Amino acid sequence: MRAILDAVIQAVQIAGKVLCGEPRVLGMGVLPSTSARADALTCLRESLHPIHPGCGWLTWQTANTAERLHCDHVWIVAPVIGSDAFVQGTPEPVPVLSVALVRHGNPILGAVHNPATAEMFVALRHGGAFLNGRRIFCTEITETRCAVARIGRSRNGMGICHRMRTVFRDIRPARNTAYQLALVAAGRSDLYVCRQDRNEWDVCAGDLLVREAGGDLQFPGGRTRTYNQPDIVLHGGLVAGNEILVTRVLEQLKPLA
Repeated sequence: MRAILDAVIQAVQIAGKVLCGEPRVLGMGVLPSTSARADALTCLRESLHPIHPGCGWLTWQTANTAERLHCDHVWIVAPVIGSDAFVQGTPEPVPVLSVALVRHGNPILGAVHNPATAEMFVALRHGGAFLNGRRIFCTEITETRCAVARIGRSRNGMGICHRMRTVFRDIRPARNTAYQLALVAAGRSDLYVCRQDRNEWDVCAGDLLVREAGGDLQFPGGRTRTYNQPDIVLHGGLVAGNEILVTRVLEQLKPLA
């Protein structure tokens, strides 16, 4: 698997250059064009296919194709763009590329790459999580009053920010689920809370990163997820952080459901 991971890293780095190669100005930042997104996705497909021939393929372009459901191994891939962050001038760097390899629905390899900052977050199942070659871990903070939480910038999420502002030490609005999960895995955030539906390609690689960094990712009701499902929408949002903190926050969120 290490050889596969090295090949994936190289593929994602090349696609990152493609993704950022055709920018257009939008609001406070620079956002890749639609064609650059499609070109990056094509680049990834051409690079990843020889690494593991016969894999299924799941992106926003192929979500409704049935072939992937019959594959033991599937690539779940996206150039993820948090365009609202650019429009609002928030400092979070976007876009990122998110790549996961799943086997029988379970992620076994994940990579989240931020080409703007040259950050490469990777994880192997039972092999740990790393940022640019350095091992990373979720924080060990277990008291919500001591935790810094990033909250997804949906309307519902902003309502949670208001109602839970006294629960956490600090609340920071956030976009781009793939990147936020990588930040949790790296210990740069104690917690990520998203209360809106997400797609599998937004979450899958980050799910593995968080777990291999010693953390937990759960959905409302304490559910976990297997991927490459017929319905690729992850309903109801998610909570990610260390296991104790996630459990406590899920309890806090029950009255807000």
